Amino acid sequence: MRRREEDDLDRWGFALSICRTIKETPKGWSTRLGVYGPWGTGKTSVLNFLESMAQDDGHLVVRFSAWRATGESGVIAQFHGELLEQLQRDGVPPSVKAWAKPRAQALAAKGRVVLEQAAKAAEQVGTTTGTVVSSVATVAAIVAGMAGGWLSFTEKDLAELHQSLGGRRLVVFIDDLDRADPHVVPKTLLTLRELLGWRDFAFVLAFDKVMVGSALGAYSVAFGEAAEQFLEKVVDVPFTLPAPRPEQITRLALKALSECCPFIPSEVRQSVAPLFPANPRQAKLVVRTVRVLREAAGRHDADELAWRAIVLQRMLQVAAPKTAALVETRLLGEEGAALRIAEGRRSAMWTDVEAAITDAEEAMSNETRRWLRQAIGALLAARHGHSKAKIDYEMQLTVQEPSLTWHEYRAMAHDWWELRDDARI
Repeated sequence: MRRREEDDLDRWGFALSICRTIKETPKGWSTRLGVYGPWGTGKTSVLNFLESMAQDDGHLVVRFSAWRATGESGVIAQFHGELLEQLQRDGVPPSVKAWAKPRAQALAAKGRVVLEQAAKAAEQVGTTTGTVVSSVATVAAIVAGMAGGWLSFTEKDLAELHQSLGGRRLVVFIDDLDRADPHVVPKTLLTLRELLGWRDFAFVLAFDKVMVGSALGAYSVAFGEAAEQFLEKVVDVPFTLPAPRPEQITRLALKALSECCPFIPSEVRQSVAPLFPANPRQAKLVVRTVRVLREAAGRHDADELAWRAIVLQRMLQVAAPKTAALVETRLLGEEGAALRIAEGRRSAMWTDVEAAITDAEEAMSNETRRWLRQAIGALLAARHGHSKAKIDYEMQLTVQEPSLTWHEYRAMAHDWWELRDDARI
């Protein structure tokens, strides 16, 4: 998602404010910005928008994911590598290429050394499963140990770089820091703290502040509750993503359902969209898991499958799998809470709902718990009168293809009656 018309969560204005902060940073300064938000709330989309804005302004953009790096040295090595590759792609002046090329050659030479050391490491550790893992770890350690010397930049190099850019800023995006190995996150941040001081560079780090703070606290008791205060020494200007509003999630869900699942009746799409989970990534995942039923939809009558119930049940399975499992075991089917609705035993039903949420022992906020109650209530109402056989059949359509559907059987019987041609049937 890079264009403004694709912005379902109104993140464009948020990205624009970050872009303006970068623009207003005085020449000769470095700036370090943080984009904070839980997993799946749209941090990467903000970086996509920022990248487009920075490129439109003529700045040089370098972007990489800390998730793919091995250790703190790996993050730094990856940054240097991405920077050199971007300089090559952007067609920098010969003066800059002059020092970029030797580094690339040095990288290739070091790569040959790593391969030789890897072969020796493999010989030493043997061939069993456990030792193969040890071999990989040994190679990773070799790479990490050498990374710092591979691609170092001097003040003279940086001066030449800034001169070649002709006033353009160098904007670096570091994503997925919260997905890196928690054991290396603290050292990575400490290392980055030194790197992020390069003048005329703008660094934008996107991560879940709570998760990174937890990793810092686990790394050393010295951080303790001051972990987030340490982040203030790394990040100059923090930007916290606002939680999506209900109408934004509804709009996103409805758009995704309309684009990916047009086989679901329009009135059903309209009715389930307001019930989607508040996490945008989960909402999109729900749509993807339902989309696989496109072929099955064509093999059934238009009103044969309970689409509202199917979407709601898949929604629970994606957003709260443990709770969904208990709901399906205890509350659905002939003896479950769906039957109690008809019998007027709603108080007992809600007691069972609360018990399922509690017994699942899933970590969740009060807001998520409220959403679960609403979603489960809607599911039970949608499943009212459905047999366990029907529920199981519909939910297994995502993984098991039926040999013959009722729709197909009727069509076959009709053809036989009209044609009386056994060979063709």
